[in-house]
Amino acid sequence: MQKSITPYNGTEPYVFVSYAHVDETVVMAEMCRLKEMGLNVWYDAGIAPGSTWREEIAQSLADASRMIFFVSKQSANSIHCMQETSFSHTRGVKILAIHLEPVELPLGLELNLGDQQAIFKYQHQEEQYTSQLRSALGGLITQQAAVSSTTSELKQVTVLHAQFRTVPVGDEPVDPESYLEAISQCRARITERIAGLEGHISLTSNEELNICFGVPNAHEDDAKRAMRAALLIQEVIDRSRIEFAKQYDLEINVRQGIQSGRVVVRNVPGEGLSIFGQSSNDAADLAKEAGNGQIYISATVHQLVGNAFDCYHVGEQALGNKSIDTYQVLKESLVPQQLDSSGFLRIVGREQELGSLLDRWKLAASGSGQAVLLSGEPGIGKSRLTMSLIDQIRDLGDVQVFSGVCSPYFTHTSLHPFVGILEGILGLRSEMPNEEKLARLDEYLAGFDLARKARPGYLPSCSPSPMTYPCRKQLLKWRSKVFSNPS
Repeated sequence: MQKSITPYNGTEPYVFVSYAHVDETVVMAEMCRLKEMGLNVWYDAGIAPGSTWREEIAQSLADASRMIFFVSKQSANSIHCMQETSFSHTRGVKILAIHLEPVELPLGLELNLGDQQAIFKYQHQEEQYTSQLRSALGGLITQQAAVSSTTSELKQVTVLHAQFRTVPVGDEPVDPESYLEAISQCRARITERIAGLEGHISLTSNEELNICFGVPNAHEDDAKRAMRAALLIQEVIDRSRIEFAKQYDLEINVRQGIQSGRVVVRNVPGEGLSIFGQSSNDAADLAKEAGNGQIYISATVHQLVGNAFDCYHVGEQALGNKSIDTYQVLKESLVPQQLDSSGFLRIVGREQELGSLLDRWKLAASGSGQAVLLSGEPGIGKSRLTMSLIDQIRDLGDVQVFSGVCSPYFTHTSLHPFVGILEGILGLRSEMPNEEKLARLDEYLAGFDLARKARPGYLPSCSPSPMTYPCRKQLLKWRSKVFSNPS
């Protein structure tokens, strides 16, 4: 996998890198070399989402300590590179021209570079070239004292890697400025859409996005957050596709990969967090294997999210020198998540609490409705105790148990847990018209005599009987309100 760096974003001195995008592979390797020397490096992937491309370039170049221009046949004839060298010349920012290949410079570019330092990389062996580079940039190389304050930490995270693919709509090549504006706008929309999921976003290149869930703050549902973020990113791309085709003559697609595991989180002064580890590489490799509009996850992630998402088992995927059991994410599941104790050890030391819950169940089954609030510190065993209660209730007879889950992502959805339960029972989907949803609810409720006093706690098993019209009318009125806006 090609190495990449995060553009510098801080107050320390840095170098501005100018290059042609067709040379990105070669230039990225050179930027990694500069980084290893201790230099802070800025390049155009550091343009903030929603920023004006030209203004951001000008500001970053004006604040730079040095401009490094990678000269090739493509960059020598790039209008953008010409503008950047001219701006540097005007502002007095020194330029180091690194010639990647023999090039006859246009007269204007020759004028801009005439009195500037130059290194002809293609003429030198690797060791000699590196020595010349160090000599030319010696005064800018960051002192080791800054590096010593870097901190590293091993963390369990879930990494989402998104790879964007853009192709011209017509036969004409895409203007680079339009391309960057489209990518910047796309990133801005994605950033806004997934902000509430609290993932750490890092840009690896113009067409790649890494989002790490679990840093700087960990959550017990980080894997689910990553899955939701992937679906939201796909939604942003789907909604932007027609607009970008008309405005920028670009067709944009995205493929994504998700992996969970341990990584090294490094906090570098002036740069923030950087993620290193196999999980990050696996997520990128999974994204490469996925097709346009597809989200691939590992079996590890699939196990963490349980039945919260509908997935298709793709099978083993060969990724480099290993293979990963892979699933494709289809959508968030409509089936209510059930608490399942299978695979857990027998509960120990909770006899008193379990007995108290069973007493409440017996009261509910006898007709006296009950509600229990179970609270405690994270990890103390609330879910495990609830699973044990459900297991014992099921052992008592033919009982249907439904579970709903509250979530900070659905604070504006009325009665979300109950709506989720009904959606799962009735097989409701977001694309269904409201009339069909209401008809299914009516048909389902018609099988229960809600006019008589049924045993609370579960839906009774009884032969279908007419439901009183006022009761049905109220339920349908409530349901109509809940489904007034299709999800």
